[in-house]
Amino acid sequence: MANSGSPQCPFTTPGMVLHSEAFVGRVNEIKFIISRLQDNHQPASVTIVGDRQSGKSSLLYHIYQTYHIHIRGHQVDRFLVIYVSLQDANCRTQADFYQTIARETLKQPQIHKFPNLEASLQGDIPDAGAFSKVLEVWKTEGVILVVCLDDFENFLDRPKEFDKDFYDSLRNLISLKGLMLIIASRKLLLVYSKKKKITSDFFNVTADCPLKDLTDEEVMALVQLPKNGLPALRENYRSLAREWGGKNPCLLQIAARCLWEAQEHNRTVDWAKRQFDNKVRGVPRKFHLFKLFYESIASLGDLTQELGDMVDRVGSFGKGLVVIVLLIFALTGLVTINSQQVPGWFFRSPEEPKATPK
Repeated sequence: MANSGSPQCPFTTPGMVLHSEAFVGRVNEIKFIISRLQDNHQPASVTIVGDRQSGKSSLLYHIYQTYHIHIRGHQVDRFLVIYVSLQDANCRTQADFYQTIARETLKQPQIHKFPNLEASLQGDIPDAGAFSKVLEVWKTEGVILVVCLDDFENFLDRPKEFDKDFYDSLRNLISLKGLMLIIASRKLLLVYSKKKKITSDFFNVTADCPLKDLTDEEVMALVQLPKNGLPALRENYRSLAREWGGKNPCLLQIAARCLWEAQEHNRTVDWAKRQFDNKVRGVPRKFHLFKLFYESIASLGDLTQELGDMVDRVGSFGKGLVVIVLLIFALTGLVTINSQQVPGWFFRSPEEPKATPK
């Protein structure tokens, strides 16, 4: 659940940052996403990947709020950006999902610049087929609908409703060049494809944007968030916030909030630390980039593993075939088996370890 914080306190916890002026950092990630948005050939969908409470929802919402600031000049009219959370009760079915997109799009003030686009979203849009007709109109008008799609895991929690055909349809909608998705996900989509055994090209279509730690400059900017034009925290409390929160934006927000409350209500630092420790239980302390890299390689390496297993099976089959042929020849008297002439594996039981060369 989002929480914008009190009017006096600039630090947001728990939940995502709703006010763009309180959002700090992620400069490189924003540049990456906007560069994909402005690709002259075709905008490429993006997946923001990060652990729970890593700030991915805040970044996604910030893109929705401020994309027009980052896009060059008149190009801003090429895009209409909306935000959709799949935690919304109105996104439980495919029909609900497409209807929610239409409803959120019609709420945007920019839609009134394009009467044809506005008209295309009127009425029921029950499935991907109906939505593809909407996107054909958008393509004709030269406008791309960008959907900031939060809480992707909610799709995966309803496999009967959001099945392989749904993902294939979503992939086809993206290929129409009238739709771009910016997805917030806890894992790489390829990892989910493997785990859920969903073989759809949709899971290969997005560019990954893994969240890293904040830079030193971004950490400093966060703890210096202002109240009435001045830093809300006194200097020694800003140092403590950096010490407690490290470079994790969620932990920093919690640390700064606890210290701000202690400062405002004449509480001790020990009190603030106890509050912080209670609130951060279960919050990942580091961004596991190695884990993301490993999961990506593991997903791509499945084919190699299967080929290796196949080679092993073929090798075992070949050995077994040789044994059978030799036994037949021995029983019929065509050959005489001398143990000195037969490879060691012929006599070795499967449990017996191979001899180590000296």
